[in-house]
Amino acid sequence: PAALDEPLAGLLCARGIDTVVLAGFMRIVGPAFVHAFDGRILNVHPSLLPAFPGGHAVADALAYGSKVTGVTVHLVDEEVDHGPIVFQEPVPIRDDDVWDTLEVRIHETEHRLLPRAVIALVEGRLGFLLPPFMDPVATYGEGGEVVRLARRAGIPVFSWEPPRAAEV
Repeated sequence: PAALDEPLAGLLCARGIDTVVLAGFMRIVGPAFVHAFDGRILNVHPSLLPAFPGGHAVADALAYGSKVTGVTVHLVDEEVDHGPIVFQEPVPIRDDDVWDTLEVRIHETEHRLLPRAVIALVEGRLGFLLPPFMDPVATYGEGGEVVRLARRAGIPVFSWEPPRAAEV
């Protein structure tokens, strides 16, 4: 509840915490909390937002009959499952998938994307304040990952590609 936003933010700030990662938190943080950590709160969500926001994204994708869902890591703003997208990766939905089988693959993707997003955030490599006309491509990471910035409806969207095998 919003009544806990200020005390929780105060506690975290008093302990020197300046970045918050919501993974399985399943609570809506209110404006006071968001403003206390503005631009420094990451959330991982089990769909390709804006599709299937809310707490039942996997079940919703299956019920809808989607052929693909995915994972979104985004910066948190005052809206639910909204904010600048840091990473997104699709996860195909197989004909024989049920909630349990699909969620395993979604968790595998979350466990791969979220640490990369956290590292990029704390190292200051997200670049959300770039002017809208810029569309840089940067290569970084120990293994040569490629991160691309594009813009959808004026919102920066980052994509990640694994390192490519060396050509022989």
